Amino acid sequence: MKAITTGFAITALAAAISGQAMAEAEFSYSGEINVNSTFDLLNDTRTNYIDDSDDDFYELSMDIAVSNGPFSGTISIVEDDAEITSDGSTIVTVGDLMVEDGAISFGQIGSVVATDDLIDALTDEAEDGLSYAVSGAARYTDAEMGLMVQGEGDSATGQRFGFAANLTQEIDMGTVYAEAQYREDFTNTALDTFIGAGAVLNVAEGVEVTAVYQSATTSAYGVGVVYTMDAMSFNASYGEPNADVADDEVIMVGGSLTADMLTFSGSYKMVADTTGDVEVDVDYANDNISANAGYAMSLVAGNDTTAIDLSVTMTAESGVEYKAAYDQNTDNAGADSVQALTVSAAYSF
Repeated sequence: MKAITTGFAITALAAAISGQAMAEAEFSYSGEINVNSTFDLLNDTRTNYIDDSDDDFYELSMDIAVSNGPFSGTISIVEDDAEITSDGSTIVTVGDLMVEDGAISFGQIGSVVATDDLIDALTDEAEDGLSYAVSGAARYTDAEMGLMVQGEGDSATGQRFGFAANLTQEIDMGTVYAEAQYREDFTNTALDTFIGAGAVLNVAEGVEVTAVYQSATTSAYGVGVVYTMDAMSFNASYGEPNADVADDEVIMVGGSLTADMLTFSGSYKMVADTTGDVEVDVDYANDNISANAGYAMSLVAGNDTTAIDLSVTMTAESGVEYKAAYDQNTDNAGADSVQALTVSAAYSF
């Protein structure tokens, strides 16, 4: 991401925002181009193309961060995912509009809920958390107390009125959270109240423990531990993203070890006693050369699939990356489903 700050005004927007002063703008640009040659060894075919599988405009976008006194907002020019055309299609969005006046802030300031991120980490984003979404709010913040309270709502989901509070306390061992939300819909009918509590604690040297609980229309909870010592780390967690559903637990274990230029890592994730994912990786990094060897196995009710990924990347002084990669996947019958060699050149900013 590259940014340019300018003192001149975006006249139309500045006039719309305030008649008192011109707005300042900071321009940020990002983009990527990746040219590939892929040799499909299974089907004996070859393709050359600009990689556009994940984005429609090669990730080329521009953000304009506008500020005027206590006001700030962002104008974004990005690809239009819903309108894929041969010549490219872009859309302009305006968001993150807010005003900060000391302890008072209002606008598109989002939620005060912190425990959603803890649930995501302990269940590998199996759920987005149980809190209510927020499209607009007015907030009071007491930074010394670690307290945030706000009136909020989300018209997109029919939640017209709401109230939320979050208390975050830094203690000697780490951070603890307590929070709540109350919502009513468009008929002034009360929805279920959300409550959340969590903690991230350093219980011993190199040992961090995370615990979280949420309750709304259902409940969710999780606990995890990370142990770090020198060049070695180990993690284990157990989470229930939806405790009202039987066999909904997510269990994850993993670890890594770094020795000189090599890093060895592995992980296992089990979901609902029926799905298990195993990943093993070896990474090499030295100056402008990096390499990776990865193996993954997905165990789904006895139908196993595997994937082998090998790659070597050289980064030039200009920042251009030259890469060679080999992929071999098998389906649940044990037959090769992918066997391909790809060479590419890419640059991103």
